[in-house]
Amino acid sequence: MQIIFDEKLVPELRERYVILELDTVIQPGMEKPMTLFALIDNIDLNTIPKMDNLTKQHQELIDVYKSGKWDSTELIANSLRGSWRGELDEFYDMVLETASFYRTTNEVWTGVRHTTPIEE
Repeated sequence: MQIIFDEKLVPELRERYVILELDTVIQPGMEKPMTLFALIDNIDLNTIPKMDNLTKQHQELIDVYKSGKWDSTELIANSLRGSWRGELDEFYDMVLETASFYRTTNEVWTGVRHTTPIEE
């Protein structure tokens, strides 16, 4: 899996690859939020017959996640864990952590996750 940071590339890449929306994030110093996408380029034979359903489920997850429907978010994220050869499990775990945080703190969720740059 590869992460796409430039949304303008998505339409062209969708002609050849499975592209899944991930998250919309903003970091200090950014003027506007950025939406990240996953390019799935290595699909195993077991996934092919389920691909349409998995893609729809993933998009449903993104929709409920961004709208702050935490019960549905947790249900769908847990059901998707292990799909896509496990390549998106780290993302699904992050979605579950975000849902848990906002559910327990009752902070306002805008559908945009605030992050900080990771120093390497």
